[in-house]
Amino acid sequence: MGNHLTMELQRIILPWSRIEKPVLTNRIKKIYGAKSSLRVKLFAGFIGLSLILSISLGYTLYKVSNSIYYKSFLQHNKSLGVSIASGIDGEVFQAFINEKSIELPEFKRYLNYMRSVAANEEFITWIYSVVVDKKAEKLIYAIDATPIPEDTIWVENQFIGLRVYINRHGQLSVFWDSTERTSDFQIEYKQRVFNIEIDSSTDELKINNSRILKVINRSPFVAEAEKGIISKESPKQTVGLSSEGMMIPVSLTFASKNSPSSIPGWEFIETVELTNKIKSSIHTCTFHMQNEPEQLAYGTFIIVIAPIHKNSSECIGAILFSVSTLDIKQFNNTMAMAGTTITLVALIITSIVSYMLSIYFTDPLHKLSQAVDELSSGNMETNVIIDSKDEFGFLSEKFNEMVVNLKKAYKEKESLAALRHELNVAKKIQTSILPKFIPNLQNLDIAVNYYPMAQIGGDYYDFHVVDKNKIGIFIADVSGHGIPAAIIASMLKIAFSIQSAFADDPARLLSRINKSMLHNVGTNFITASYIYLDLETNTMTHAKAGHPSIYIHSSDTDEVREFNQKGKILGQFPEINSEIVEVSIKKGDRIVLYTDGIIEARNSNEEMFGEELLIGYIRKHNLMKPADFAKLVMNDVKSWIGNTISNHSDDVTLMVIDIK
Repeated sequence: MGNHLTMELQRIILPWSRIEKPVLTNRIKKIYGAKSSLRVKLFAGFIGLSLILSISLGYTLYKVSNSIYYKSFLQHNKSLGVSIASGIDGEVFQAFINEKSIELPEFKRYLNYMRSVAANEEFITWIYSVVVDKKAEKLIYAIDATPIPEDTIWVENQFIGLRVYINRHGQLSVFWDSTERTSDFQIEYKQRVFNIEIDSSTDELKINNSRILKVINRSPFVAEAEKGIISKESPKQTVGLSSEGMMIPVSLTFASKNSPSSIPGWEFIETVELTNKIKSSIHTCTFHMQNEPEQLAYGTFIIVIAPIHKNSSECIGAILFSVSTLDIKQFNNTMAMAGTTITLVALIITSIVSYMLSIYFTDPLHKLSQAVDELSSGNMETNVIIDSKDEFGFLSEKFNEMVVNLKKAYKEKESLAALRHELNVAKKIQTSILPKFIPNLQNLDIAVNYYPMAQIGGDYYDFHVVDKNKIGIFIADVSGHGIPAAIIASMLKIAFSIQSAFADDPARLLSRINKSMLHNVGTNFITASYIYLDLETNTMTHAKAGHPSIYIHSSDTDEVREFNQKGKILGQFPEINSEIVEVSIKKGDRIVLYTDGIIEARNSNEEMFGEELLIGYIRKHNLMKPADFAKLVMNDVKSWIGNTISNHSDDVTLMVIDIK
């Protein structure tokens, strides 16, 4: 497909290739001899390099663009085939097996659907569907949506397929291989040769000197064949054709203009290879499309076969369309001309630039070289002055700008170090405010797993231990990152610690914390969740403020209960109106609290970890110890984030409490 580009490149390269090697070697030595000036050496070198680069650029552009376009071309047609097939109901489709099917509303709807697809796809030549006739073990037409604007006689067998009609100029025409033909042509298929003769003077169509039909009326289209008239009233006939010393049957079928090209129930006639591929595709319910064009009875096409499902395990037919390669050929020709043009333009431009550079490259180059040496030795005050307004004067200005930018970069490096220091400070603050130990109560097993991400956030958790059977558990998430979030978390720690008197009243505790933090968090805010466990009465009291749900898993029923009552965020509203809920708990229950860094963790496809996946973990791994379970979930969240972990700015905290 790259003949145009190859011919142009040969025209450029061939004169050089004819020069004998010793002569070429002597010419190069003469150019680069001691007597040659630097200007000549540079010019000759740049010209040679420009020639190589220009040719490489043009050829690479051609090959890459062709490959990308061809792949997208194939993918588009594959998607189109699957889309059409999936839009057809197999139960309805299997009824399209006779001429009466044409009157069915479903047939008309699918016919119009397929025709609309063909109208929007310029290079689909044929589009039709077939169904398997299980009794006769053959393929028959179902819906043929190929548009035929003229009365047509199909001339077809397993080697050739021709569409014969009278064109808009009144000429006897044959349509084959996506091309209308009004003069003689030849078809070769598997060492068989078919000479197609179109005699305009007698309105006869001959194949291998045998008359196939003669036009006896143009409108309506009527022709005479070996066994009589073929027309709308007598639409089908079979004649014999001599080929390679044997007689082969040729089917003649009449189709009226603007009607289906083939009537449902007509036998599908094509090459043996294509027929077998279609049967195999339907039998195995697998999509088929060759990556390269293949010659079929009606020309050379990329054939798309998309099976139509009757149910999930059985297919009863297939959508087929033949895609012309004219689009690819036109694109290749365009890119070949573009590649050749780019090659020549690039060669001319680079030759001119090479000549200019060879003139001005001596003295300015020496100055620039010295400046580069000074800069590489660490002299950040290096400056180069070239008193000219040409390219080297511009280059000297850019060099000086580069030195200034290097100074700025050095300062930015220092600023980056300061930012890293700020993050380290924030991390230390965040670490210092978290509890050093997890409370150890006889009837509770508590595990907490906290993992800070790329930017230090404001996750915080803490406890109010009332006695050996009563405990309040607090988890919160401060918006924002860095030192501001860490400082707010420190304030939150103080606000929580002074509320021990209200440990048994979650709603009141959160309300008092809110009043402490109100107007002290700027544009930041805090979400929080608090539970109070009383193991004497086996109850849990819970309230939250804009925080994600908590979950309780019951080991005896494997039920996961979600608690997501109302409550506004902390630090922004005078009243948060937290709803309080009290539930019974028992031995074997597991309570799970977390910050949104878990459920909002995203993978490389921007998919969130989500609440459903977390609930699945809770139910699936309910027999794990809390510490092991928390570690498993945390590791899987980090695996979910994967290579994007450096961009995940939210901390991740998971708290698991088992009732023993």
